Amino acid sequence: MKKIILYFFLVTGLMWPTLNFAQDEKVLLILPFKVNADRDLNYLSGGLQDMLISRLTHPKETRVVQKEILQKELSKLGSTDPFPKATELGKALGADYVIGGTIVVLGNSFSLDAAIRPTKEGVEGFSVSTQGKKLDDLIIEMDKFASEINARIFGKKVAKTEAVSEEREGQEAEEEKAWAPHPQFKAFRYGLDQKNYWRSRGFQDEISGLDIGDVDGDGQNEVVLSLKDKVEVYKFKDKRLTKFAEYSFEDRIPIISLDVADINKNNRAEIFVSRVSGGYVNSAVLEYTNGRLGLITKDSPYLFKVMDLPPHGKTLIGQRMSTGHGEAVADVIRYYFSSDIEKLEWTGKDYQGAGSLPLPNIKGLFLYNFTMADLDNDGSPEIIMIDQEEKLSVYSNLGERLFRSSETFGTTLNYIRLNPEKESSISRVRLEINDVYLPPRMIVADIDGDGKKELIVIKNTSSSPYTSRYKAFSDGKIVLLSWSGMALDPVWETRRLTGCISDFQIKDLDGDGNLDLVLAVIQDTEVKLMKDARSVIVGYSLAKQK
Repeated sequence: MKKIILYFFLVTGLMWPTLNFAQDEKVLLILPFKVNADRDLNYLSGGLQDMLISRLTHPKETRVVQKEILQKELSKLGSTDPFPKATELGKALGADYVIGGTIVVLGNSFSLDAAIRPTKEGVEGFSVSTQGKKLDDLIIEMDKFASEINARIFGKKVAKTEAVSEEREGQEAEEEKAWAPHPQFKAFRYGLDQKNYWRSRGFQDEISGLDIGDVDGDGQNEVVLSLKDKVEVYKFKDKRLTKFAEYSFEDRIPIISLDVADINKNNRAEIFVSRVSGGYVNSAVLEYTNGRLGLITKDSPYLFKVMDLPPHGKTLIGQRMSTGHGEAVADVIRYYFSSDIEKLEWTGKDYQGAGSLPLPNIKGLFLYNFTMADLDNDGSPEIIMIDQEEKLSVYSNLGERLFRSSETFGTTLNYIRLNPEKESSISRVRLEINDVYLPPRMIVADIDGDGKKELIVIKNTSSSPYTSRYKAFSDGKIVLLSWSGMALDPVWETRRLTGCISDFQIKDLDGDGNLDLVLAVIQDTEVKLMKDARSVIVGYSLAKQK
């Protein structure tokens, strides 16, 4: 494998404190692999270690000794290979098993020797030894090793890999079909039959934002939409949307972002509306009171966003805009947004800053292009970001990049005009960087119920660069990705929908106890150059059907 791809193995060792675990779960000590090579490939060591952590962590069944604890013990050994002292080291750290090994690389060929050793007598371990002519195959061999550990040590069914013999392929394919929660979704590694999805009537407007929440406190979720400069709330029943409430902003400042959550804890979800005009933030918060939507906060200097923040859950965060200038996208982000992204709390009258998020210094990061999640269940959250080239990156909580996608994920049609006093020519040949189009919403959730979080994101196909004045989209889809320890791998995706997916949400819409995927689609693509937009809402149930 090329070095640029293998670089995604790199990981960091800092982890958050471990929670209380069940008494019968097994504790694993996974050592960094020793790498002997004819060139510098030391970054493989931690990457393979992290891959095994991801493959072998099973909530309430196994846990892995934190890297920071392991590192303290390894520092006492200096440069000595720790694996000869694996049993002794494992006992000292309270582990039931120790895993480690050695990789030798010559040219593009490799050999792998790996083992899992118990720390108690009377318990079996095993070792593997294999070779390959392509460094790319090292990942496959490590995956086989992890699968064998899961099968032989923990009694789990071995996932189908290239090691499965031809005689068993047909049988296993019949036993364990690829799974996706809807027949219009393309499954990459998990099939499921489900015939129904729903689609709303057409909206003769551009839906810029969508979220779902219990706005009126009746215990049922509503669909909340932003359409240019107004907010509309809809009840959902019998696969139909019925307008329930609305609020129009008289100043006609466009809405660039919409979130719904009960942050003030009064059992009615607030509607957080981010608005920007002339380079100034003029955000607002709506709440349903006395039979209508009304303002509880106006003229806020914060751009709003609701995010699941480990370990606190749904949290309101915000960022102020600053003043400045820049000649590149990263400079634009640096100069026009405050360096602090803050947690916001309800004071009884307003939402005010309650401390900055402890984020590493990542170039180009701002409020709307990142989320945080513990993707590998190691107790330490990763940072997932859509960068200035519209590619997905994963960073450690120390700011070390672990992965960057080769594919682009596009933007939305929502943008912030940063230099309103400067007029740019309508010509597409040369455009000033004075508009920043916002990346799509990212959601992290355990959709398939395996105890691990997946990333769900919009993938709009755009024909325009990141900061063009005008945007056009041919189609869009929703993609679910799973972290393998090295990369975000596709699990399933929806069919392509013509136009631009402007926003989406995954919540229980119809009250049946199952998650639903609900998305807004702007069907006319050249929306910034036309007078009349047309949008629809599309919904899919994510319940696994028998």
